[in-house]
Amino acid sequence: MYAMLKNPIRAARSLGFTIVELLIVVSIGAILVSIAVPSYQWTTTNYRISTEVNGLVGDLQYARSEAIRQGMTVQMCISTDGATCSAAAISWTVGHIVITSPIAGSGQLPTVMRVQAAFTGTDTANGGGVAAVVFNRDGFAGVPSATWNGFSSLAAPVVITVHDANDTPGVGSCIVINQIGQIAVLAKGASNTTNPIPVTCT
Repeated sequence: MYAMLKNPIRAARSLGFTIVELLIVVSIGAILVSIAVPSYQWTTTNYRISTEVNGLVGDLQYARSEAIRQGMTVQMCISTDGATCSAAAISWTVGHIVITSPIAGSGQLPTVMRVQAAFTGTDTANGGGVAAVVFNRDGFAGVPSATWNGFSSLAAPVVITVHDANDTPGVGSCIVINQIGQIAVLAKGASNTTNPIPVTCT
């Protein structure tokens, strides 16, 4: 007891940290943050895009199943107002609807079956100029036309490419709709060679 009180300054010094030790801790912390932040950003971006892709795929599958179930043409199209198709818009980021396409002369009016709002972020969804995908009563995919059933068969698969504003490597997907109505999702750089016309997600 007496020995400890005899030199209190030395005892107090032994309880602290040196400047070198603090600098080492700060440096390690900075390195860990620099590694964690990009990984977190990649994860959140990838999750957001996956959610957007799943929304598009789910509505495409719904449109196809309703076309078969109801025995009539149903389309999923780009829409800025949630009520009508916007043929001039070529980006699926602005929102879309699933709507029936009654046979010409039937007296039936188109019915909006599902509405999807615009993307909330800066991600892009480019359909290669295709603003609507139509499914006939057999489940085949096509594009709108002026024919009696409003359906024209696809000459090639429709590809909707979804990626972030920076087109980050390894992030993004392609939704592929082929002529017989099959819907597939490809990762960036992947190919689908089972289609009559092979598709690569770029």
